[in-house]
Amino acid sequence: MYLGWAKGLVIFCLVVALAAFGFSQQRELGKRDGKKVVAGGQKSTNKVTDKKRVTKRVFNPDEDEDRREAGKKGKTKVSGSNLGPTNPMEAMMWRILAWRDSNGQIDPDGYTRALAQMRKLQEDQRFAPSSYRWIERGPDNIAGRTRSMIIDPRNTNKMFTGAVGGGIWKTVDGGATWTVVNDKLSSLAVSCLTFDPNNYDTIYAGTGEGFYNIDAVGGAGIYRSKDGGATWSQMAATKSWRYTNRVAVSPANSNLILAANRSGGISRSTDGGANFTTVLAAQAGMQVTFSPSDSNRVIATVLDYDFGAGNWFSKAFYSTDAGATWTAATGIGMSGFNSRIEVAFAPSDSTRVYAMQPNNGGKVW
Repeated sequence: MYLGWAKGLVIFCLVVALAAFGFSQQRELGKRDGKKVVAGGQKSTNKVTDKKRVTKRVFNPDEDEDRREAGKKGKTKVSGSNLGPTNPMEAMMWRILAWRDSNGQIDPDGYTRALAQMRKLQEDQRFAPSSYRWIERGPDNIAGRTRSMIIDPRNTNKMFTGAVGGGIWKTVDGGATWTVVNDKLSSLAVSCLTFDPNNYDTIYAGTGEGFYNIDAVGGAGIYRSKDGGATWSQMAATKSWRYTNRVAVSPANSNLILAANRSGGISRSTDGGANFTTVLAAQAGMQVTFSPSDSNRVIATVLDYDFGAGNWFSKAFYSTDAGATWTAATGIGMSGFNSRIEVAFAPSDSTRVYAMQPNNGGKVW
């Protein structure tokens, strides 16, 4: 009888020991998985459940390259990477935060210094182009905002376009193929392009998106090419300009240049861009354009704020002395922050001007 009782006690102790060991292992595993375990082996009421853990797939460059190559050859596609849902707004805010220094400012010359450092390393042969290889990862089926395009009147198959995040591009076959002209500017946010109507080998590129979109990229003034877009140089007088929405050159005088700037209005140069003065002050100059047949006639649009009414408004102005003085146009104007006005001279009759704005379904004058 005592022997049977002793054997039962030993078995009981073994069961207790095994249970304790199992609980300790479960608790250790719970710690590793970020779980909490309470007495009796039951999980606490946190958000972790008993569902099978799902491991997120991460971006695999080799797999993505295989997928792209298989697609080109018409083979069965390799499943792409699954990065899960994204939040572009948070990504954009993080990017802007990364650009700012400890004082919350974005250094407009940072990119320029980085380019200079890269060129110095190349000259020292410590960063030779042959020592690395870039593989395009895409995406190759979308494009960013393109706010400007100009067509060479001498050859309509030759066009230039400015991307707000990719610099200046050119086509010589009517748009069938495009090649980058310059993606090494201090700012790749090219918001406007303009030919000098007296010399189509001279091209101006205004940088920075001054249209108040939340994802706008700041610029570094105006760049100019005098050799048909082969090389570009920054115009020193505009280096501090963050947003240049338009550039216009007088059809009678290449030294007379007008620029529409956010945070300033309309600026004017009479010495080929060496110096600029503000001739029409406003919160933002949105557009400026010369009449193609009368270099004294100029139209401009601005976005400004009426402190008396406590509201934003857009208005058109005209000049009859090549942009030296300005008069508000009548019969046109809109209130509201989004009341941007665009204007254009009629090609068939330069005395006729068209204007449009997008509010409430749009309006044309």
